[in-house]
Amino acid sequence: MTSTEKTKDIFATEYSESCIASPPPLFSDVVRKGLEDIIVILVGPNKVQYHVHGSFLVYHSGFFRNAFNGNWRESEDGITLLDVETVVFNIFVNWLYTMKLPGPNNYDWTTQPDPRIMGEAHKADMLQIKLYVFADRFMIPALRLAMNRIITADTTYTRPCANVMIFAFDNLRAEDVILQFLVDSHCLKWRHGLQSEHETRLLDQLSQDCLTKIMKRFGFMLAEGITRHSSLKMCDYHEHISDVERLACCK
Repeated sequence: MTSTEKTKDIFATEYSESCIASPPPLFSDVVRKGLEDIIVILVGPNKVQYHVHGSFLVYHSGFFRNAFNGNWRESEDGITLLDVETVVFNIFVNWLYTMKLPGPNNYDWTTQPDPRIMGEAHKADMLQIKLYVFADRFMIPALRLAMNRIITADTTYTRPCANVMIFAFDNLRAEDVILQFLVDSHCLKWRHGLQSEHETRLLDQLSQDCLTKIMKRFGFMLAEGITRHSSLKMCDYHEHISDVERLACCK
């Protein structure tokens, strides 16, 4: 079995484990349950309170479903996520209730800009990768899939900033396909001398795994004659679980 096939197998297994086969709960059913369906989640170092309907939360998240095991009503103190940013959790909650994510423009993702990251596009990239990591960590396959499609949507992808790559490699499994997408995008768009002084310093913080992938990718590009005028094939990063699904996507 190839590494790609192993990754697909891992993804398919985890997807099935973190999904419920039945249809999602109806709003009309959930709201009739009243307070007994509410889970209190404390987010970030300031422990911002979110009162979330447990029926929706455990339906979409394998993590929360396993954590509460159907007994979230007994967890009066709620659950605390100190290392999750409220800006990320805000988008998750909005998605949980509407199944919608911010629009395609960068400013749709950067209502709360991070001053450590230069440029609107890079701020959007960082927020998107954080949401992808959140979905992966808390076993939310539908959100993870949606973020995969958003991140890989542009085959002429702007080179990801070093902050994004550092965060991704620090928080995702080595076989995650998004890591390869970031590396491939970086190599395709890399131009010597175009980095800011701040980003140049950050490059020293790239992990050994990241640097190894970059080295291999540059070698592959040289051997295959891939140039900066080339583009990436989105489907190479979509983790399609069958050839039929890939053909239906055909991107």
